[in-house]
Amino acid sequence: MGKNVRTIALSLLLKIGEEGVFCHIALREALAEMAHFDVRDRAFLRRLVSGTLERQLALDFIIDHYADMPVARMRPLIRYLLRMGAYQIIHMEQIPDRAACDEAVKLARSRGFASLAGFVNAILRSIAREKDALPWPQRLEGAGQSLVHFLSIHYAMPEWLIEKWLQVYDGATVEAILAGSQAMRPLTVCLAAGLGEARIEGWLADLATAGVTARSCSFPFGAEGVTSWPGMANVYQLSDVHDVAALPGFAEGLFMVMDVASILAGTAAGVEEGDRVVDVCAAPGGKAIYAAARAGKVIARDISAAKCRLIEENAARMGVGNIEIVAHDATVLDPSLVAWADVVIADLPCSGLGVMARKPDIRQRATAARVEAVCELQRRILAVVWQYVRPGGVLVYSTCTISREENEGMMGWFVANHPFRYEGFPADSPLRGMQGQGTGDSPGEVQLLPGVHGCDGFYVCRLRRGC
Repeated sequence: MGKNVRTIALSLLLKIGEEGVFCHIALREALAEMAHFDVRDRAFLRRLVSGTLERQLALDFIIDHYADMPVARMRPLIRYLLRMGAYQIIHMEQIPDRAACDEAVKLARSRGFASLAGFVNAILRSIAREKDALPWPQRLEGAGQSLVHFLSIHYAMPEWLIEKWLQVYDGATVEAILAGSQAMRPLTVCLAAGLGEARIEGWLADLATAGVTARSCSFPFGAEGVTSWPGMANVYQLSDVHDVAALPGFAEGLFMVMDVASILAGTAAGVEEGDRVVDVCAAPGGKAIYAAARAGKVIARDISAAKCRLIEENAARMGVGNIEIVAHDATVLDPSLVAWADVVIADLPCSGLGVMARKPDIRQRATAARVEAVCELQRRILAVVWQYVRPGGVLVYSTCTISREENEGMMGWFVANHPFRYEGFPADSPLRGMQGQGTGDSPGEVQLLPGVHGCDGFYVCRLRRGC
C-alpha cells in the first residue's frame, strides 16, 4: 500500500505549494480520479497531503536542523519529498520508518534527482533514528518571544498570527484556538427539512451498515437556556467517512454537509415564512438552501459560473425549487434588487483563519497583507449589498475567520457609515445565548472559536436596517 499514493501525494503537494492550487480542490479532484483505489489508499493520500501541509512549519524546523542547506533553498521537489517523509516518520506511527525513507529515495530517483537521493536518505534516516529525541523548542512560560516561538513550532502556526491573537485573547484561549485548528473533527451534516422519524432511523441504520458512526450533534457551547434548540435534532456528526458522495442518503438529498458554525449562522438570519432572501456569496449553497426551507424565494449569487454550478448541484440534489441562482459580482450593484430583500446573507470572502483544520494550506497563504486586502474587498461588497435590504429588513454578516479587522472592526465601520443597528439574534437561535461574546460587546455579535466552541472559527453579526 502507498507506493503509487506517495507519487500522487508528491505531485499534489507541488501543485498546491508551487502552483497555488487550493488543497481542498486538488484533493477533491485527485480522490475523484482514484475511485477505483482501495479505501485505505485514498484515506492515506488525504492524511499524507493534509498532514504535511498542516505541519509544514514544524517539519521545516526539524529538516533544517539535520540538513546543511535551509529548506527554503532546496529544489521544490526535494523540499516536499523531505516534508512528506518527515511527516510519515514523526506523525504516522502505522508507517514503518524504513518504508518512509526507502520510498522517498525511490521517488527522488524516479523524478530525475538520483544525485540527491543520498541527501534525502541521510536526512530522513537521521530524523527516524532520533525521532524520540528531536530538538523541539522548549516551553518557557512568561518568556515573551520564546513562548511565541514555542507555540509556533509546536502548533505549526506562523508567529505573526499567534502574536495577533495574543493581542485579543488570553494565552489559554489562544492555545485552545491553536489546538482546535489542528483537531480532526467529524463531518457535520444537516438533514433536509420535513424528514419523518422513521426515515431518519432508516438512514441511521444504513449508515451503521456502511461502517459510518453517527451521533446527534449536541449544542457545543453549553449556553444556558438554549441546549434544547430543536434544530440540533436534525444535525449529526459522522465519523469514519471516506467518501461523502457514497454515503447513504447523499444522492437522494437527505442531507447537506455544513459545519455547526455555518448552521448556527443560518439560524441568525431568522428567516420567516414567505421572506425574500438574497445570499450574495452563496457557494456552495448551504445557507441559501437552509433559508429556502422557510423563505418564499431565495436569490443565490456568486462570482463565477463554476461556483454557481456547485449551488445548482446542491439545490437540485436537496430538491429545493425556490432558489434562483445567478453568477454576479457582489461589488457591482444590481438595481433590480434595491430594497427588495427581507433578509440579506453576506457570508463574505475572508482570510479563512477559522477553518485551517479543514484547509491546512491557509497556514502558508495567510499574511498580514492578505488580511488587509480582504478587508478592502469586504468594504467594497458591503457598500453595495446593504442596498438590497428593505427598510426594516435584516442583514446577516459572517466570515469563517478569527480577525478583528475582518469581523468586529468591519461591523463597527459598517454601522457607523450605514443606516443599520445591531440587533439580538432570534429567540430560537442558539446564538442568542452567546451574543455579546465576541471581542466586541454588541448584541447580535458572536465570535466562535475552534478549540473553544467545538466548531470552526466563525463570526456572525445580525443587523437591522432603519431607513
